Order: sequence, then structure tokens, then C-alpha cells
Amino acid sequence: MDTNNNVFSYAHESFAETANALLRAQTGRPKPSYAGLVRAAVQRGWPYTPQYLSQMLSGDRAPTMEAMEIVAPLLGVRPDYFREYRVERVRRWFIEHPALDDHFYEQIAAFVAGVVPQRAPHPGALR
Repeated sequence: MDTNNNVFSYAHESFAETANALLRAQTGRPKPSYAGLVRAAVQRGWPYTPQYLSQMLSGDRAPTMEAMEIVAPLLGVRPDYFREYRVERVRRWFIEHPALDDHFYEQIAAFVAGVVPQRAPHPGALR
């Protein structure tokens, strides 16, 4: 886990699990309070209720991309560190660029089925 935005990896756990792990790393507490993060988010223009952030952190509500964009820097990571952010971003790309369906569906299906797909052409080759 990179909290300095240097060599970057991605989280594969849920937003709540990942955010809580980052909070524990920042505070050194096994069960950190959300109050400080809520205050910092509100200062950065948090457009939702503080309860929504607490619900996101406890896993009771799904985070929006906008919410993750505000919270990520407060936790020392980029928004795309969170799996939910990456999944939503890819979903939006597929909606905005229908040709991606034809281009990547076979590779994704093969990967999920455990088959090694042929190397996909460079995305720039779609044009």
C-alpha cells in the first residue's frame, strides 16, 4: 500500500476495508475515529452529509466517484487506488466508447474463464 503516491499499487478490497486500513496506518490506532476525516472532507467541500461518509467508511453505503475523489487525498492515495473507483471508471469508458465492447470483451471473457487470451492490440489502434 502506497501512502506517498510513489510506487503505486491498487487496492483490491472494498472501499470501506481499504479506507479503514489507510486510517489505521495514518493514526496508528486499531479502530480510528472517523471524526477527523469527516471534518477534513467537509473543509474540502464535501457535498454530502457527514453521516454518508461514516456509512461509506463502515461499508453501509457505496461510495460515489466524487466522494472517493475528495476522500482519497485525505488518506494519502489517488482515487483510482480504490477498486470501486476503477470499476466505475471502466464502466463509464465502456458506455462512452461502445467500440471498447468489441475490442475487449473477448479478452475479458477469456481471462475470467482462465484462458490466456491473445495479446490485445494497442487501444490507439481502434481509430
